[in-house]
Amino acid sequence: MFNNRSPLSSSSSTMARNSFSRISDYLCEEILMYLPPEDKIRLEFVSQQFKRTIFRRQYRFVIAPSCNEWSKVKNILLKRFVGDFNVIHKIDIQLFDKILSKFRYIDDFAIHYNLDTSNMDEIFECLMRHCVRIRRMDANFFNVSEKTLDAFGKRFGHSLRVVKSSIVSNTKIPNSFALLKHCSNLVSLNGSEFLNEKLWNNVFNTILDNDYTNDENNVETEAVEYCDEFCLEKENSKDVVLPNLKSCYLKVINEEGVNQLEKFSDVYMNRLEKIKVELVDYIARHHYMVNFIFPLGICKFRNLRECILTLKYNGGYDADFLWINNGLDGIAQDCKKIQHLGIDFIGHQDFFINHVLQALTCFKTLPHLSISISMYNKGLNFPVMPSLNQLDLAYPRLYQCTHLKQLVYSFPNCNVLHLQRMYFFNDVLLNSLIGLKKLQTLRVGGLCSPDVSTIGLKTFLNAAPQIRSIGFDTRPKIDTKTFEMIIDFVQKHENIYYDFDFCLQDFDPNEKKEFEQFFNNVQLPKNLSIK
Repeated sequence: MFNNRSPLSSSSSTMARNSFSRISDYLCEEILMYLPPEDKIRLEFVSQQFKRTIFRRQYRFVIAPSCNEWSKVKNILLKRFVGDFNVIHKIDIQLFDKILSKFRYIDDFAIHYNLDTSNMDEIFECLMRHCVRIRRMDANFFNVSEKTLDAFGKRFGHSLRVVKSSIVSNTKIPNSFALLKHCSNLVSLNGSEFLNEKLWNNVFNTILDNDYTNDENNVETEAVEYCDEFCLEKENSKDVVLPNLKSCYLKVINEEGVNQLEKFSDVYMNRLEKIKVELVDYIARHHYMVNFIFPLGICKFRNLRECILTLKYNGGYDADFLWINNGLDGIAQDCKKIQHLGIDFIGHQDFFINHVLQALTCFKTLPHLSISISMYNKGLNFPVMPSLNQLDLAYPRLYQCTHLKQLVYSFPNCNVLHLQRMYFFNDVLLNSLIGLKKLQTLRVGGLCSPDVSTIGLKTFLNAAPQIRSIGFDTRPKIDTKTFEMIIDFVQKHENIYYDFDFCLQDFDPNEKKEFEQFFNNVQLPKNLSIK
C-alpha cells in the first residue's frame, strides 16, 4: 500500500509532537512563572499559548532599591533628577500604563523610592484601569487626591489586606480615610502618618454618625461627652472602620499623638494582635521641665500578641522614668496574651536603657524578647527573666566574656539566641555561651567575619548538649577539617538532626572548589545539613 501522506504533512505532525503547545496552559504557567519580568515581556509573542499564560503568575510589582526582580524594568521606568533638597524619581506614565496592561494579575504593588508627587493620581488611575485585584499596597499616599483614593478604595477595598505607606512626612496629612473607609477586610496597616487627628476624627465621626442617624434629639456636646462609651459599645459592632484590623504600625511624635493613640486603642482594644509604635520625639520641654509621656493606651489591647517599641531619651531625671515603669507594667498586667516584646533604643544613655531593662522584670511569662542597642552603649545590666525562650539581641559591644556570661545568668532557659551586629565573634565568646544548657539554636550576625575555629566549635558542640542549629550571616574562617569534625560529631548522635549555616556561597572560588571536591568524596549523614 502506498502512503498518501505528503512530506509536508509528515513534517507538520513532527513539529506538533515537539511543540510546546502540547503542554497544558496550567503547566505552562508553572514553567513560565520563574522568568524575570523583562524576559516575559520579550517572550510574549513566541506563541498564542505564551501570550495567554506568561503573565498570569506574576503577582508582585516591586520597584525598590533592594529588589532585583524588576531591576531592568526599573531602570527604564524611573526618570531620575535632582530636586530642591534630594534626588527625586518620576515614573514614565505611558510606559507604566503599557506594563500594567500586560501584568494585570499583580496583587502586590510596592514602590520604595522618593517619587515626584505630581503624577501620583495618574499612577493610581493606571492601577484601577488594568489590575484585577490588589491585596498589598505600599506606596506614597501624599498628593493623591481624595477623589482618586475614594475611587481606588471602591475598586480594591474589598480585596486589600495590607496597606503601607513607605515615605513618612510629618508636615503633610494624607487623605487616607478616603481609602481606608472602603477596606473592610484590611488586616495590617503600616504607616506612621495614619496616626493623625484628621484621620481618626473621621473614624470617630463615622462611628457617631452610625449611632445618631435615627436620633435627632442628641446634640453634639452629648456626642463628645459619651464618645468613649460609644467606642466600647461599637467594639462588637459592624460599624467600626477596619473591623478586621490585626496589625498596625504607628508613630507618636507629640502629646497629640498620644491622645490619638488613646482613641485608637478604645476602638480596637479587642481586635489588634500586633502593634509597632515609634516613641521618638514624644518629650515636651517647657522651662527645662521634662514631662515623660508613655502611651498607656497600648495596654488596652487585650489580644495583643506582639508589641514593638522604639524609645529615645531626650532628657529628664529618675522621677520622670516612672511613666515608662507604669507603661510597661500596664502592658504586662493587661496584655496577658503577649508573646513577643521588642524594644529599639535610639541614643546611647546607659542609665536610661538600664532603667528600661530593669522594668522588664514585670513580664513574668514573656517567651520572646527583642532588644536593639546602638554601638556606643557599654555598661548594660540585663534583667533576670527565667521565662524567656527566645532572645534577639542587637548589641555591637557585646564582645566581652562577662557580657555573654551575664546573658547566661539572666536568661537561663533560653532556647533560641540571635546575636546581631556583633563587633566581632570568636571562640572565646562562643564558649562563653556554654552555660545556656537549653540552647538549641544559635544565629550570629556580625559587622566582621566571625573568627571561629574548628577547635572552638568542637568544644562548644561537646559542651552544649541541646544545640541543634548554628548559623552565621557571614562566612567564618573554616576549612575541610571543620566539616570532618562536624561529620564525626553528628555520626555519634544518629537520632538528632543538625543544621549548620556557614554561608558557603560567599567563599572564594578556590575555596568553593575545594569544598565541592570534599563533599563529592564524602557522604554526609542523613541527619546533617550544611549550607
